[in-house]
Amino acid sequence: MNDILQTSRILFGIIKDYWAKGLATEAALACINYSFKNNHLKIIYGAANPKNNGSIIILEKIGMKRTNKVDFYGNGIDYFLIENLEEKL
Repeated sequence: MNDILQTSRILFGIIKDYWAKGLATEAALACINYSFKNNHLKIIYGAANPKNNGSIIILEKIGMKRTNKVDFYGNGIDYFLIENLEEKL
């Protein structure tokens, strides 16, 4: 399997009525754990607008590390990743 097939991205959006209830954190963590265990992914990427503190907090809470900024249609986006340490062995 080539490296591109062993990576993935996680995206989430929650309507305002459900913010700050832990739903995005719980869902994102479940997706990461499932993907690492069952799909044997090496890396999962995340991205957030630097002004979106809520999304950045979630990405950091689930263990993602900020790597760099990327240009997304003229806007700077913070890029994050989490590595599957078991797949590195």
